[in-house]
Amino acid sequence: MIIKIIGCILAGYLLGCVSPSYLLGKLTAGKDIREHGSGNAGTTNIIRAIGMRMGLVVFSLDFLKGIAAFLLGYMISGTETGGIICGVGGKGCRMCHHTQNFFNIFMRIDCFANPYGF
Repeated sequence: MIIKIIGCILAGYLLGCVSPSYLLGKLTAGKDIREHGSGNAGTTNIIRAIGMRMGLVVFSLDFLKGIAAFLLGYMISGTETGGIICGVGGKGCRMCHHTQNFFNIFMRIDCFANPYGF
C-alpha cells in the first residue's frame, strides 16, 4: 500500500511539473513566456504576451491537470483515497511552491487554475 501512495504522490508531482503555458508559448508563438510580462509561466502572463484565446486554452489545460491528477491516483491505487492523495500530495506541493519544478528548475508558477480542477 505504501508503494501505491508514493506512486500517487510522484505521479501527481510529475503531472504538476508540466507547464501548458510554457509549452504552448514555445510551440504556438515561439516565445519563452518566462521572458515576457511578469516572468511567471501562467495563464495571466500568456494573456498578456500572446492573447486571450491562448490564455483560455492554458487555463483549461491547467484545470484539466487537476482532474487528471485525481484520475491518475485513482487508477494507480484503485481507490478514491489514492486519487485524493495524488491530487493533494502532488498538486499541493506545486501550489505552495515548496518544491521546484522538475522540468523547469527555479521557474515560478502561480497555479491559479489547477486547484479548481481538483
